[in-house]
Amino acid sequence: MSDDPPTSKAATTIGALVALVPAGVITIRQAWSLVAGNPLWFAAIVLGSVLLGFAARVIAKAIAETENRLASALRGRIISVWPTFRARYARKLSAHCQRRPLHGVKTLDPFGPILQDVYVEVSLDQQWMKKHSGKLRASWETDEPRPLEYFLRNDEANIFTVTGAAGSGKTSMLRRTAFRQCQRQPWLPRRVPVLLYLREHLEEIKAAPTAYSLLDAARQQPWARDLPPEWIRRKLERGRCLVLLDGVDEIVGEADRFTVMEWIGRQIEIFEGNDFVVTSRPHGFDDGNLEGHVRLQLLPFTVETILRFLRGWFLQMEKRSSQEGTADVAEQADKEYRDLKAQFDRRRELYDLASRPLLLTMIANVHKYNRELPGSRAELYQEMCDMLLRRRQVKGSSAEWSISIQQQRELLGRLALSMTRGKRTELSFHDAAKTIEEAQRDYPGEVVADDFLRDLVHDGLLVPDLNDSYSFPHSTFREYLTASVLSHDRPDDVALLVEHVDDPAWREVLSLWCASSDASPIVAACLDSMTGHAIDLAYECAEVAHRLSRELTQRLRQLERPGNTDADGLPVHLLTKVRRSCDDLIPVDESASICRVPFSHELIRLHWEASERERGQLLAPEFKRGTPADSDPAHGLWERDATGLVAWADDFYGDERHYRLPSVWELEALYARDSGLIQQPVWARDDEEIRLFCPEGIDSPFTLDNVRFAASVLEDRWDSPVYLLIALAYLRAARKDTLSTGNTFANDFDHTINFEHAYTIARAYDKGTDPDRPLEDALRYALIKVRQGVSSRVIVDPDAPESPGLRRIETTDRVRLFRRHGGMHRTPARHDHTLIRAYSLFLTPWMTAPDEVPGALASFDIFLMGLTTDDSDDVPLYPGRLGPMLDRAQEAVAREPADDHATLGAVSRRVVRDVRADLTPMLERREPYDNAKARAARLGLLAASAAATFMDEPDTAALLRSCARGVAVLHARITGDIAPTEVIRPACVRAVPALED
Repeated sequence: MSDDPPTSKAATTIGALVALVPAGVITIRQAWSLVAGNPLWFAAIVLGSVLLGFAARVIAKAIAETENRLASALRGRIISVWPTFRARYARKLSAHCQRRPLHGVKTLDPFGPILQDVYVEVSLDQQWMKKHSGKLRASWETDEPRPLEYFLRNDEANIFTVTGAAGSGKTSMLRRTAFRQCQRQPWLPRRVPVLLYLREHLEEIKAAPTAYSLLDAARQQPWARDLPPEWIRRKLERGRCLVLLDGVDEIVGEADRFTVMEWIGRQIEIFEGNDFVVTSRPHGFDDGNLEGHVRLQLLPFTVETILRFLRGWFLQMEKRSSQEGTADVAEQADKEYRDLKAQFDRRRELYDLASRPLLLTMIANVHKYNRELPGSRAELYQEMCDMLLRRRQVKGSSAEWSISIQQQRELLGRLALSMTRGKRTELSFHDAAKTIEEAQRDYPGEVVADDFLRDLVHDGLLVPDLNDSYSFPHSTFREYLTASVLSHDRPDDVALLVEHVDDPAWREVLSLWCASSDASPIVAACLDSMTGHAIDLAYECAEVAHRLSRELTQRLRQLERPGNTDADGLPVHLLTKVRRSCDDLIPVDESASICRVPFSHELIRLHWEASERERGQLLAPEFKRGTPADSDPAHGLWERDATGLVAWADDFYGDERHYRLPSVWELEALYARDSGLIQQPVWARDDEEIRLFCPEGIDSPFTLDNVRFAASVLEDRWDSPVYLLIALAYLRAARKDTLSTGNTFANDFDHTINFEHAYTIARAYDKGTDPDRPLEDALRYALIKVRQGVSSRVIVDPDAPESPGLRRIETTDRVRLFRRHGGMHRTPARHDHTLIRAYSLFLTPWMTAPDEVPGALASFDIFLMGLTTDDSDDVPLYPGRLGPMLDRAQEAVAREPADDHATLGAVSRRVVRDVRADLTPMLERREPYDNAKARAARLGLLAASAAATFMDEPDTAALLRSCARGVAVLHARITGDIAPTEVIRPACVRAVPALED
């Protein structure tokens, strides 16, 4: 380090600067001389320097910005693909989706089942979807319900609205879908599930409907809060999400629902490319602003899914609450499952209640903790209502009420009573709030009507609609709550019930009330009224009554004796039988139900005796009177029986309700819900036609396949060999007679059969032995003789002026022999001549066809069998359609054929006309079934069909063949070759709704 003083250093520095001054002056003078000599160059250099400096600064800034963008993009890319973030999100959302609270049970089990362990896949109704969705490709046009994932896998749409009743499983479906997306199931698109409960975001949406976005809502979810904001944003912006929006209907207030739906529409536009699923109750929202969406509807649980759920539910409950071994757990779970299933089977109405997953869970809970279901409907409904009221213990509510569950139930009862008395299915918010405010004055606690109604909606006991009105999720709850709030200790309540014994809208209320009270006032009022409805109600109330006086019980027994009539003059014993058959109903939808038990043999017979017999109408020939028990289902019925009997039964109900045949759609819906409810073909209406609905795997008892049809034709031929022989003899004799000048008809007719055959036949008749074998030999000989001797058409029109009429055969020796020994009728009737003409028609096409087998008779039989083959052998042929079919057949054969077919055409017309005349009295049931006439009809129609085919008229041939098959179907049903298994199960609809909206 230098030791020089500071002054010495300063002096040195100053000396150096002074020394530089001369050099600086010289440099400046030289530079100035250059500038003065080249000013333009100097200006260009200065300007270039300035521009270069500016460009450098711009480039430097751009490089810095690019570096920032690249860094941000790289960071976002890393965040979006980094597996840790997705795994963390999926883990938390999966944990949320697996929780399944046991709503409303008195003792909450800490080991409740996980949703994924007990979940049963719900189904979406595609028939409903196809009616309302419009533009869907054929790949979606399937005939069976599908789960939500089926539609999510399809690329035809990405916006879905799903509706379902309260407790139908909408929320569980979305949580299950989110869970499966989190698990990356290989058959599902890789989408990030964004699950939102709309009611939790209502205030934010209302406060800032345009500023608050789906991204903001998604970031607020507990499973996304600790993730980088860019992660979910990038997923939404790139269309990588499945957005699940639950509960539009839980938004109370029409204005708020409209705001939420508008918000949803905006989010779909902003974040296009993502899949959206929006759920609501059917009346909870208007989805018209969601362009291009597909509407789906949740179907109720079927019996199969109900039982599958119960089996899994009991097993998981046992697994999570028991420390025993696996075998013991499974055994105990199976025991509880079988016990509850047995109770369901004894009380089939439980299946209807259990078609909603929420109510099914509640029933399972009641059984689990009580070990059995309550014995009466009223007790079960009370337990279920209390469960729904307790749901706030798990779900939370807007207020904690100071009144008990029983008092809350009574408030609900007042709402129900207000609806029932006003003949309404819903109450406006104003009326509902007013009812609660008036009723709660009797309780010490305070209830805020607005908050109380909101909690009832959240608990599932009330359903809001678009008009700010409230209804119950199931009519059962309204009827039970109405009955529960009326006391037998209050005379005014009893008087109110008595006043409505003739009101169908109060029927269930009265029945439920009698189940827990003294039914004597109600039954007495019914017997005083003596209307059909009141009498039926009296018997129903007596069956379920908690108490009933001995005197009234005796009066009911005496009333069923023959001779007693109701107020309209109808026999009471008929009325009670009809109503007992019709009142056990299975609901199909909100407006229609179907009788559980088919109409019985006794009811068919009573109907015939009361209204058909005096008009000369016969029972269907296949109806077996006296063989089955009176209570057995009636089989062997035609369309007219189904429509007539249902109309007769409907007369016993007046205007309170109407009975009709169920529609095919209604039966399909019931069968889809529970295939065990329909195990036999049921008469139904399909638009304007009456036909059978047949369960899967059961053939219609009005079809006859080609094999059986061919067998029946051969049987008819074997049963009528004499007529074929006569036809051959007549054709031979008639042709010779028309060609000769002498009267040789009788001689030629008798000599068609040689002496040996004639002698053998006569001897068989004389000795009483079976003549079939000699007749077959004679037929074989005659057919060979005709086939070898005639090379052209052999048909002769017996009705032509130049031809000998069929009456001439009656004078021949052979026919006298047959008539004398029973081979044919002593006095040939119209159907005898039909058989002869039919065999005559068969012969021309048979003789012109190749002889494929040796022996003319075998060849003829094979020819007959070939005529029965038809591609439409699975089409049902109902007796009621045979008459119109025959009319069309007559019109078809009436058209004049070509000249070379004139004879065939003339004989065909005569055959069809005579067949129609013989069959009409039997089809109209004015005459009993006559198999001789029916046999002639079957062969005659088939022969006319063969002639039409020969004349190149395929449509006429097919129609005639179907007519012949239809007559064969009727014969097979009568003989038992086809078992008549069809039944009548009417549908019930209310003529005038008992409760008006």
